[in-house]
Parts: sequence; structure tokens; C-alpha cells
Amino acid sequence: MPEVVHQVLADPILVGIILFAVFLNAGALGLKWERRREAMGDTELRTKSQ
Repeated sequence: MPEVVHQVLADPILVGIILFAVFLNAGALGLKWERRREAMGDTELRTKSQ
């Protein structure tokens, strides 16, 4: 791997910030999908399947 990658992975604060950003974006994307599903009216199908 390039030296830059090793330097980034060696810094625990930077690794934490990157992981936080990844999970934050994944959560925001999940909320966006959930809102879109509710707007399309698929909530009845979801509640019946549970």
C-alpha cells in the first residue's frame, strides 16, 4: 500500500473520523430510503409481513 495509506491508518483520530463519516452517511441513506418507501405507500406491506 502507498505510504499515505499507512500514515492515515496509523492515526486513530483520523480513522475514527472516517468511520464516523461512513456510518453517518449510511444512516442518512437509510433514512432517505425509508422516507421514499413510506411516500410510495409500502408501509402496509411491511406491517403485514412482520
